[in-house]
Amino acid sequence: MTEVIVEPTAAKPGRPFWLSVLAVLFLLLVAAGWLRFAEAWRFWDLLAKFAEKPGPLYLLLGGAAWGLAGLPAAIGLWFGWRWAIRVAWIAAVFYPLTYWLDRLLIDRAPQALTAWPFSLVVTLLWLGFVFINLRSRNAQRFCR
Repeated sequence: MTEVIVEPTAAKPGRPFWLSVLAVLFLLLVAAGWLRFAEAWRFWDLLAKFAEKPGPLYLLLGGAAWGLAGLPAAIGLWFGWRWAIRVAWIAAVFYPLTYWLDRLLIDRAPQALTAWPFSLVVTLLWLGFVFINLRSRNAQRFCR
């Protein structure tokens, strides 16, 4: 009779608290994107009539992009999938990049530039928070 030797596998470590927070933050950005999408769809006629260029299609597509961008990152980080950290980096850079491109190239209202120092600080805090969390040993170990 053949004896089967089963070696114990290393248990997957628990999800780090700050990685959970990061996943939830991604979900909040996803929700904001889908809310923008829904509101652009709902008020399409009003936006087409009164809004300046680029119009409701831009708002709709931008909302969908934000809604889709962070979803794989949030789910992947929550479950600790191997590819999650790479996808989270892409999504983490995508959000501020699109925000600043929109703010600097599309939104030409003078009021859009009044609070730029605050927006810059929030952007740097976001990127720093993502960097620290995704580079942490606990996050690296959890997403194997």
